[in-house]
Amino acid sequence: MGNLVWKASRLQSVVELLLTTNKLAEFFCLVSSTLASFMETYGRELPDVKCDETQFILSMGGIVANLAAVPEGRQFIVSDFNGKELIEQIIKLLPIIPCVSGDPLKRILLMVLYNISINQSGIVLIQDQKPLLYALSQIVVSELTPELKVLALRLLESITFEIPNGLVLIKIQQYIPRDKLELLKDSTDAETRQYSNNILQT
Repeated sequence: MGNLVWKASRLQSVVELLLTTNKLAEFFCLVSSTLASFMETYGRELPDVKCDETQFILSMGGIVANLAAVPEGRQFIVSDFNGKELIEQIIKLLPIIPCVSGDPLKRILLMVLYNISINQSGIVLIQDQKPLLYALSQIVVSELTPELKVLALRLLESITFEIPNGLVLIKIQQYIPRDKLELLKDSTDAETRQYSNNILQT
């Protein structure tokens, strides 16, 4: 059922229908608690991606990503108390998701945060969060999977596009120094080169 709703939520008409219900706040609360419980249970080694539990977690994350992909959806998330708590939970958990077994979950959560960063209130919510900056630094510097590296760089580009003050800039640079980004300018991956160049020019 979760996978069916995930696929259906790729349609804007379905997202608009979901936004008319009064159950989304409860859904955000469910996703937040389920994510925390999943990570607490499995920790360093997540179940196979084909496992029912993993599919359920991925489908819930995918629904949130699709909701956040449309302006009305991300505005609802960043305006709702449970929605904001869910974003905080995602940021808290992202640094501890294990490599390889957790890659599919990381991919979806990075998409959620990128979509949220497009919203003005959303970017304020996540821009200087230390756990997020730490997670992005680990992915940008150490991740071997090109897709995850690109997703992290895309999110980093978004949160550095408009920096409100010097303190935020200093915090970002503490976690992701310019010299690390400079190394990516010579990457064999075109998107990695593009995003790293864009970030360095901000």
